[in-house]
Amino acid sequence: MKSRVNQGQNRTLRLDVSLSNKILISSLFLVTLIVTPDLTFDPINLPKFTIMVLLAGFLVPRLSDFKKDLLKLKGQPWKLVLLIFLLGQIVSLVGSGAPLSIQLYGAPGRLTGAITYAALSIYFAFCANSENRSTTAKILKYLVTLGLVLSIYGLLQSFGLEFLPYGSSYGSSVFGTLGNSNFLSGFLGISASVTVIMAFGAEMTLLRRTLFATYSSMSLVTIYLSNSQQGFFNFVAGLSVGAVIYLFIRRKILLANLTLGLIGFSGLIAIAGIFSQGPLASLIYQTSISTRQGYWSAATSMLANHPFFGIGMDNFLNWYRRSRTLETTLKNPAAVSDSAHNVFLDIGTGSGFITLLAYVGLTCLVIRAIIKVVRRSNSLDINFVALSSAWVAYQVQSLISINQIALATWGWVLSGLLVGYEMRTGREFKSQEKSKVHLPTNIDIGSYGGKGTLIKVVITILIAVLPFVSSVRFLSTLKTGNPVAIQNSAYLFPHDYSRFLYVATALRDNKFEKEALEVIKDAAEEFPDTFEVWKLYSNLPNASSVEIALAKAEMKRLDPLNPELK
Repeated sequence: MKSRVNQGQNRTLRLDVSLSNKILISSLFLVTLIVTPDLTFDPINLPKFTIMVLLAGFLVPRLSDFKKDLLKLKGQPWKLVLLIFLLGQIVSLVGSGAPLSIQLYGAPGRLTGAITYAALSIYFAFCANSENRSTTAKILKYLVTLGLVLSIYGLLQSFGLEFLPYGSSYGSSVFGTLGNSNFLSGFLGISASVTVIMAFGAEMTLLRRTLFATYSSMSLVTIYLSNSQQGFFNFVAGLSVGAVIYLFIRRKILLANLTLGLIGFSGLIAIAGIFSQGPLASLIYQTSISTRQGYWSAATSMLANHPFFGIGMDNFLNWYRRSRTLETTLKNPAAVSDSAHNVFLDIGTGSGFITLLAYVGLTCLVIRAIIKVVRRSNSLDINFVALSSAWVAYQVQSLISINQIALATWGWVLSGLLVGYEMRTGREFKSQEKSKVHLPTNIDIGSYGGKGTLIKVVITILIAVLPFVSSVRFLSTLKTGNPVAIQNSAYLFPHDYSRFLYVATALRDNKFEKEALEVIKDAAEEFPDTFEVWKLYSNLPNASSVEIALAKAEMKRLDPLNPELK
């Protein structure tokens, strides 16, 4: 009887493991491709946020052992570092003074607030705890497949064949399902590097190698058509590091070191080119890089002035004007940004040095995991090489770009998988050394049973779905043309300053000036550091002279070096 019970429990465990891994893979697939044009006001990032947070919540019950041996670590320092990262976010929520809605959900159109990073941390922890050969192989295949799908979609977009009802506010027509050509380019660079490396797998037939070469070529063509260089940087970086790892595992040490030295030298030249120096400056340097330097400079100032609590997650826009240099201001006073265009700086400015150091610590732990695997490997696992290549490619784009939700999800999953891969193969290596029975690849990391599971799932659904429902209601209300309903829609929860601005502008333009003033007053009270709110306030025709003077004074406070403001 007891044996039957144990068998039933084992079957339940295998089912739980299988289900959770399917949830992980589904989340990567959906967060990359899902868009909701003509349904939500934000058709790109909001549905990705909803899916990412929602499915992360379903992985939480599988992390019931996260607190076990936390202080002892037991070869898993990532647990403590990840906990410090999350605690830093909480401290920032309390101490930064930024509007809670921005800190939790993030800026409109970005949505990389504390909730997003909590969900990303869940993905990291889950992957580190439950990585296994089968799931890792499937995730890499999905990365190749998604690269192919988005390459084809991007090619169609380049020929004007757009079949989704997007607006015309996305700049380049080649952006796939990621909302921006830079994000598409970055993702395709990651995917292409993996595709090339996977083609060298031992099980690959000539036909499959030919297909993979075609896939990677299509990705590179789409990157070119996107008019964004990020993808090429990612591709070259990922492929180069993959080649070095391959050589080290094959114990071709001299050639590996020479290749590594060449990569380092090339990297220095490339970095010099980014800053308009060296022989590659004319090829690499772009106006966008110069603009990014202004963002980085402002971010450094924010971090120096707010080292403990940060300015609040995703609150960069509300501090950028106050932190930029006079030179940057005079060059183009109207040019602003809601991101530092560097993931490390975004995290540091958002929640302070402790959180930044924790994120750097997680990055170092991944590098440590890669090095440990390379040192002890006596056979080539092409999946490990591809996994490392993809992670490096992601890190390269994260230095010059935004933590867009789809890219961020892939980046944190890849990080967790590499840490988990090192732990799993380390156990296997020790087991082989001691001539013991091979350890199981799936570890008991919790169960979907228990009363707490339902509560966790309900809370996650509410957190993830609330902004999505509000966006759907907001867009549908705008289509009605009912001024009363439109005014009320500005106050949908969670509050979003972009909705206040949109509603106030629409009411003003349609001569509902009294209602517009009411909305903008409420926006100014809730978002006093949002420059755009005060700017609209100062331009309302029925605002009093005292109100206009106040609005202009606030604009000057928020943009003190702007000579156009009196």
